[in-house]
Amino acid sequence: MNELMAEINSQMQSLPGWVQIWVNWMMAVFLASIAFIWHHRAARLIFFAFILTMPMAMLIFYFCHNVHLFALAHLTVWTPLLVYFYKSHFVNRNLLAGRIFNLWLTLLILTIIISLILDVRDVVLVLLGKK
Repeated sequence: MNELMAEINSQMQSLPGWVQIWVNWMMAVFLASIAFIWHHRAARLIFFAFILTMPMAMLIFYFCHNVHLFALAHLTVWTPLLVYFYKSHFVNRNLLAGRIFNLWLTLLILTIIISLILDVRDVVLVLLGKK
């Protein structure tokens, strides 16, 4: 397990600086769900999705040894999460209403959208042999 983590860390450190900043941003936005867990079901779903993504990504890395394929875990878990929030929160509510939870949820949704775009790109580049 230590060797696997060392390999992941080595590959992560070789990524461009903006990617490392982006990964830290995603972690911060997802972990902010903890502040809302007690009062919002949506925050519990987000935290669960975040936690679920980690072992999936590790399993994918175990078999593929490519950090770019962490994208598969994001696509698998975050796409249904995004659809759910679009249908249940975005369509029916004004997320920019000013409540801190709604602002955070809007920020999270935008983060997921950007991440999924980058994830699709990564998977395509891996399949083309460019990553």
